[in-house]
Amino acid sequence: MLKSLIKITKQKLILPFYHTVSNRELPHIRHLYQVRNVKQFTKDLDFFLKHYKPIDLHELKDIISNNKTIKENIFHLSFDDGLRECHEIIAPILKQKGIPATFFLNSNFIDNKKLFYKFKISLIVDKIDTINKKNNVFNKSLLDNITSTNYSTKNILNKLAKTLELDFNTFLQTNKPYLTTPQIRSLISDGFTIGSHSIDHPEYRFISEKEQIRQTKNSIDFICNKFNLNYKIFAFPFTDFGVKKIFFETLFNNKFAELTFGTAGLKKDEIKQNLQRIPIEVSNKTALYTVKYQYFYYLIKSFLNKNIILRK
Repeated sequence: MLKSLIKITKQKLILPFYHTVSNRELPHIRHLYQVRNVKQFTKDLDFFLKHYKPIDLHELKDIISNNKTIKENIFHLSFDDGLRECHEIIAPILKQKGIPATFFLNSNFIDNKKLFYKFKISLIVDKIDTINKKNNVFNKSLLDNITSTNYSTKNILNKLAKTLELDFNTFLQTNKPYLTTPQIRSLISDGFTIGSHSIDHPEYRFISEKEQIRQTKNSIDFICNKFNLNYKIFAFPFTDFGVKKIFFETLFNNKFAELTFGTAGLKKDEIKQNLQRIPIEVSNKTALYTVKYQYFYYLIKSFLNKNIILRK
């Protein structure tokens, strides 16, 4: 079935991505999305290796920049948010299986200096859940208000945490959820590539075009300078939905970046240097199920002439 779908759609390149892998509960992520355990992740990788050949970032860049014809089924794997499990769990598995990958980092979060506001939400919900279970109560409206907090209203989370006697700085220093500089250097020395994921993970459609450029350029420059990189790549936090053509023109015409990555699944993009990735953690389904679904969806969209993202 998958072989037929690839043949019909002619989409031989896929770009699956994850955030992290762990066999233990991660309180800062528990209330946000499904985390693959090692067994599930290994099964996913075996699926990808069975049907696609892994390529590294430099091969991917060469294909895109030179508009090369893709003759065999290939995939490039990536991971967002720069979490510690990338070094401790994910990289050793990838090395064992011979799979290259790219890790996208938020410049403000490296070395556990600051915490993503969504992780703060998860920690607060976790603390409230503990209190609720202890007192046998449930306040849905409170939880709804907390989970609906966005980038522009994120400062309220610090006030709420103080009320709950929850210290984010202590969590950062005790749990160290993010990659450290030595760990990132270790990944690079092992042949992995890294890129930018913005400064502090805003949703781009809700910030100004000026701020979009600042978040992108400054984070790329910081990471490239800190780790002495000779390539410039960027993955949108959350989604690139609603990002206008002028942003990409500014980015690529000024050589602020060479490639960018969205999260829209198996789709083409009007901007040739903006590649769409397939999120694998959206459910507890296997990679096989998710990828097949993406091919079916691509096929349906193609009949409606809606499988290309157009920018205003």
